[in-house]
Amino acid sequence: MYENEKGYLIVDVHVHPKRRGVLIVDEILNVMDEDNVKLSILLARDTDPNDLNRPDVKDTMVEKLRRSDFLVHMGMDDFFHVFELFMLMRERLSRTVSNVELANIVKQHPGRFLGLGSINLCKSEEYVRDKLREIDELSLAGAKFWPQLQFFNPAESENYRIVCEHFQKKGKIIMMHTGTCPGPWEIPELSEDANPKLLEPVLRDYDVQVIIAHFGYYSATCPGIWFKEALELGRKYANVWFDISAVAYILREEKIVEAIRNNVGFDKVLFGSDYIEYVKPSIDIIINNPHLKENEKERILGLNAVELFKLKM
Repeated sequence: MYENEKGYLIVDVHVHPKRRGVLIVDEILNVMDEDNVKLSILLARDTDPNDLNRPDVKDTMVEKLRRSDFLVHMGMDDFFHVFELFMLMRERLSRTVSNVELANIVKQHPGRFLGLGSINLCKSEEYVRDKLREIDELSLAGAKFWPQLQFFNPAESENYRIVCEHFQKKGKIIMMHTGTCPGPWEIPELSEDANPKLLEPVLRDYDVQVIIAHFGYYSATCPGIWFKEALELGRKYANVWFDISAVAYILREEKIVEAIRNNVGFDKVLFGSDYIEYVKPSIDIIINNPHLKENEKERILGLNAVELFKLKM
């Protein structure tokens, strides 16, 4: 296992403060102390199981399932399996972390945490603007979005444009989940709104800083699903960053390291764990990596986050 003998500054930009709906703040702090993580950025999650009651959302989900041939492969009665799948979706969507809850955690542990709020963009414009005011009032650094869990297409969502305009003015950060998502959303068609290429139409119009979470790579069913699209986006836009949360293992492959270095550079790559179980092995992958240069390791582990979030360490 790694030893931080060189005194690397480590900032974890992608940490979920709950596991299966239960706060694990003390566990996070213990892992941070054990693994010399200076600062962690915690994530809110604004999802609503009642969104599945909306005819437009329900019809879209069913259409995507049919297009995926998922039901055919399962060999089960269509109605039964759709019902079962929707029940699982409801349970997963109920695992929320409110902006207020997140801000309170940050306030209780000064110097250890920053917070990224969340806004459910399939809600009304009034709802979105209220949440933007809330994020400002709570002094959160920006917001995390899940297109597949919040049922919006970034290329088509007017609410997403409202967020980009507001965050550009306020200097706040957008983190966008890319790739599939655990549970029902491992079916690629259900996660297709989390393809990084759908961010491009808005990136042309706004200079807001955007983190591509999971590098477009995450998928248990189709690993590397939108990695090429993520690289293409980073090659075109200087305001695009990437985190390696849940996919640090990809840096073990020399060809992937070269692809990142040649297309976007490691001055745009951020360390993220996703969940605390991944902190130590992810740091190990970077520190003991024969394919990374010393300055690249330093930048990934912390220096890039200091630059992006304007941290005073």
